[in-house]
Amino acid sequence: MALIEFDPVFSQDNLLVPGPTVTNNDGESVVVRRFVAKMMFVVFAFLLGLEIFSSAQAGQLDRIVAVVEGDIITASDVNRVAEPIIRRLAHSGELRDESQVRRRALEELIARKLRERKARALNIQVADKDIDQAMVQVAKNNKMELKDFLQELRRQNMTQEDFREDLRQELLQSHLIGQVIRPLVTVTEDEIRDLQRTLSAGDGPEQIHLGHILLAMDEKMPADRIEKLRQLADGIVRRLRTGESLAPLASQYSDDATGLKGGDMGWFKRGEMVPELEKVLFPLSAGSVAGPLQTTQGLHIFQVLERKSASIRHKSGPKEEIHARHILLKLPENPTPEEVNKVRDDTLSIRKLLEGGGDFKELARSRSQDPSAADGGDLGWFGRGMMVPEFEKAAFALAKGGISAPVRTKYGWHLILLEESRQVSGDDFAGNRTELENRLRESKTQDLYKQWQRDLRLRAYVEIR
Repeated sequence: MALIEFDPVFSQDNLLVPGPTVTNNDGESVVVRRFVAKMMFVVFAFLLGLEIFSSAQAGQLDRIVAVVEGDIITASDVNRVAEPIIRRLAHSGELRDESQVRRRALEELIARKLRERKARALNIQVADKDIDQAMVQVAKNNKMELKDFLQELRRQNMTQEDFREDLRQELLQSHLIGQVIRPLVTVTEDEIRDLQRTLSAGDGPEQIHLGHILLAMDEKMPADRIEKLRQLADGIVRRLRTGESLAPLASQYSDDATGLKGGDMGWFKRGEMVPELEKVLFPLSAGSVAGPLQTTQGLHIFQVLERKSASIRHKSGPKEEIHARHILLKLPENPTPEEVNKVRDDTLSIRKLLEGGGDFKELARSRSQDPSAADGGDLGWFGRGMMVPEFEKAAFALAKGGISAPVRTKYGWHLILLEESRQVSGDDFAGNRTELENRLRESKTQDLYKQWQRDLRLRAYVEIR
């Protein structure tokens, strides 16, 4: 026989109200089971309602458009990249295909995600102070104070946060190239001498300013898709040759990283491109269009935007180079003013040792925190434009045997010793060898980096929704 008692139980109207508790002959409380069942139902209903509400809100506010190795890209991420370009093209009346701009923006974001994953695996990071310094340098390059530059960004409907992210990506890319790509690049003596002979002949322009559109292809692409890409490439070439601007076409169709910037690749000196492309492009006049040219990356379309016709031999004449050593004391990550002053004081104490007759090479070996310390701080011969501006300005201002005051760069505090200087003519192979090698090395580095990015994309798991 069941016994009836009154205990507080759950009710819709009141959380704690009297209610019957029923126990069976074994003393088991039936109301407990009912209570637990009710609570489970309520919790389930609440969570289900919350999930439905959240999904509705997410659908209204944002949605996932791609998954890259587990990292997500949302529609708002794509909008942040694509909208400024779409507005600019629409304002100029050159917007032809908005969906292509968004597709290009999505591909750029996928490339960023893959770079970031690779950087994390290699423990590569970009510090805020590096971005701060890059912003100041970009403002200087545009002959503006930083506050005026930021105001100009706002006028162009670009937030400071978005610009900082662009700079972070560029710095991250630079670190990846330095750590992953450059160690794989080699330049032969024959390649350097071939470039010297080309420059000495003075045949054609020394530099060309290029625009570029890439329609990416891979070996797994079906034949009908390749044919459509060829037709698209031929159509783009015709439009360029009949006077259409390269920038809007690149923004809407190019799969190259420069596409979102209007396809502008910047200036190239002889030796800074792969030889096959250089032979085709350097003879062209300004405004000429070349392509489509097929490589392992896909179909390329180039336009020569400008030319500088004088060769390096006649244009620059003798150049100054210096042979220097340095001692570097690094700064910690995001240093405080006290830490900056502390490292500067340590640098000054080393300089006092040098003034008292200390040997620069030995002090560099024992105190410098740069890889050159093992060679007594030896940096070899270098010309202008090869070091960071603060270092270069101080080094080239020294007299032979002179030692600089402490010089701060993004790397830390330096002391610089000028060993000797020389004037190098444009036809002097020995004097120009370093510059020629650097040109060839940079060309191969950029080409290998593009191939590395392509392989990274092909190997990755990417789900586009």
